[in-house]
Amino acid sequence: MKLVRLLSTVSICVLFVSGIFVQIAVAEKAQQASNQDKNQTLSPYKKFVLNFSNEVINVKNSKLSPADAKARFVDIANRYVAIESISKFLLAANYRKLSEENKEKVQICVRNLMATRLLAELPHGESITTTITDEKTLPHKHWMITVEYFVDGKKYEVVFSIFDRKHGPQIFDVIINGVSASKIQRADIDGNIAEIGFNKFLEKFFATYAD
Repeated sequence: MKLVRLLSTVSICVLFVSGIFVQIAVAEKAQQASNQDKNQTLSPYKKFVLNFSNEVINVKNSKLSPADAKARFVDIANRYVAIESISKFLLAANYRKLSEENKEKVQICVRNLMATRLLAELPHGESITTTITDEKTLPHKHWMITVEYFVDGKKYEVVFSIFDRKHGPQIFDVIINGVSASKIQRADIDGNIAEIGFNKFLEKFFATYAD
């Protein structure tokens, strides 16, 4: 009799645990389907940011050498970042004074600078989760896409400032936890120019960031 009761209890436990696993499996499939549906209904600009973010995270989580990782980031910057617009913003009126040759050199340096910043500043981690939380449409084909990254229990809020140009969307600024990368870099460059003059700054900039 005791054996029958024991077997009955074990059977109930097995059924209960099995039911839990079935519920978990169903919930996981439902979540995956929900994520797929969300990805399919994302706006082009959210998809653009998500693709950019995934590429950056994949490189940062890879075991590439620093040189190879930087080369990958240069490629990402070329495809996603508004290099010419950022160059004009960073140098302001001084950009218009440049020869065409030096404008090209400045753009190469800005691309390499942005690649370095991406390597250093954007969040990464093996257990990172990415959620797009907001999209604002502004005048002049301008969008602000807010992304939350969770890494090891810590939250990072990153806002991507995007303009839609003739070749498609491009990132003009990345604002991490309220701090604008473009504005910080502009202030740093303005300070350097005020201290050593534009020509000396340009020499230093080329020496540091040229290919």
